[in-house]
Amino acid sequence: MKFIVLLGLIALCFVLAGRDPALFADGENYAEYVELVLSGVNVHAEPSFHLIVEQIGGFGLYGVFLIYLLFGFFLKGVYFLFKMPGNFHIILIYLTSYFVIHDMVQIRVGAALGLALWAVHHLGERNIFIALALLIASFFIHFSVAILAIFSIFIYAVDSGKIKGLTVVWLGYALLLMSCVLLVLVFLFNFSFLDILANLLDQYDILPKRYVDNYLELDDLIGVSKIAYIFVLAFIALYALRQGLLLTFVARHAALSLIFASLILIAFRNIPVIGARIADTFIFFAPLMLFGLYFTKPIFGRVVFFSMLTVQVVNLAFFSTVIRL
Repeated sequence: MKFIVLLGLIALCFVLAGRDPALFADGENYAEYVELVLSGVNVHAEPSFHLIVEQIGGFGLYGVFLIYLLFGFFLKGVYFLFKMPGNFHIILIYLTSYFVIHDMVQIRVGAALGLALWAVHHLGERNIFIALALLIASFFIHFSVAILAIFSIFIYAVDSGKIKGLTVVWLGYALLLMSCVLLVLVFLFNFSFLDILANLLDQYDILPKRYVDNYLELDDLIGVSKIAYIFVLAFIALYALRQGLLLTFVARHAALSLIFASLILIAFRNIPVIGARIADTFIFFAPLMLFGLYFTKPIFGRVVFFSMLTVQVVNLAFFSTVIRL
C-alpha cells in the first residue's frame, strides 16, 4: 500500500509539471528565468537552478518543474511513508497544507525541504556529517532554508547536551515568551525593529516596496488567523516538551520549529512576504510532532491530528486561489 501511495505521488509530479505557468504565483517568473538562463543571462537564483536549466533546458519549463517536483516529492514521500508511525495521517496533513504552498508554487523550497527533512533525521541519528552535507545541499537549492539549517544545528547542540545549562524545554519557554512579548508590542504599540532591513530591501530592489510596506494588520483575517493557529500549536508543542511526550529528536525539533515559527511571523510583521516564507520552512515540520505523540499519548496525538487536519482543510478552502496570487 505504501508503495502504491508513493507511486501515486510520483505520478502526480508529471501532472503538476505540465501546468500553465500563468496559473500559479511563481510560474511566469520561472518561465522568464529559464529563458534568461538559456540566453546566457545571470539571474538571481541558486546555483542548482542554473545547473538544472543549463542541463535540461532543452525540455523547457516542464523539464525544470519535473526535476524539482520529483526530487522533493520522492524525498518527502519516502520519509513520511517509511520512517513515520501514523504515516498516512502525516501524508494527509501534508497534502492539505504545504503540498499546495511548496510543491505547487514554491517548488525550489519544496525540493530543499526534502533534503532538510532527511538532514533532521540524520541529526537525530547522530550522523552529524551526513546531516551537515544535506543542509548545505538544501541551501544551494533554495537560500531560504539557511535559517532553518542554523536553527537545526543549534537544536541538535541543545538536545545533545553540548550547551550546558540549556535544555529543549527551557529553550521552548524562552522562544514562546519572546513571541508573546513581541506579539503585544507589535499589535498594541505598533512596534517594529525590522524597518531598517525593510528599507534596505527596498533601496537595493531586493524586494518590491509593495511587499516591504505591506504590514500585517489586525483586520487581515488570513494573516491573523494563521498567527493564531501557529500560536495554538506552539503552546501544544511546549506542553508536549514539558511533559516529556516527545521521545525522538525529530519530534522535539518539530515542536521547537513551531514555537520559533511563531516568533518569525511576528518579528517580520512589516515584511510579511519574507516572514511567511521563512516561517513556512519551520511550520512544514509540524506534522512530525505527531511522531512523538503517537507513542506516548495516542488519544492526545489523534486529537491534535484531527484538529490540525480540520484547520488545514478550512485553510485550503480559503487558500484555493494561491496558484493565482
